[in-house]
Amino acid sequence: MTRRHKRWAGLLVIAAALAVVVLAGLPGGDSAANLDERSYRSGYGSWAGALFPAADEDRATVEAGCRTWWRDWAVGEEDAGRYDVRSWIVGCADYIEQKDSRF
Repeated sequence: MTRRHKRWAGLLVIAAALAVVVLAGLPGGDSAANLDERSYRSGYGSWAGALFPAADEDRATVEAGCRTWWRDWAVGEEDAGRYDVRSWIVGCADYIEQKDSRF
């Protein structure tokens, strides 16, 4: 292997490593790694064990309902400002869709 090839190989390794770092930092869906656990658990438990039939609506509709529920719930919660609203809504929607908790 010539010096030139070694240099290109080195640059390719560096470029690949940079690509991995950049892609790892991009948000991707709502995996547990991207959610605030306290907020998610609060949203998941906000229905206090109420039983729901399996949701017939799509995820966006369920989350819209949870957003409305968040507004009602947050009024009576003095620490509501300390919760991550997105994580709370995801937890609420997971509960309504009868999904296992992500935590």
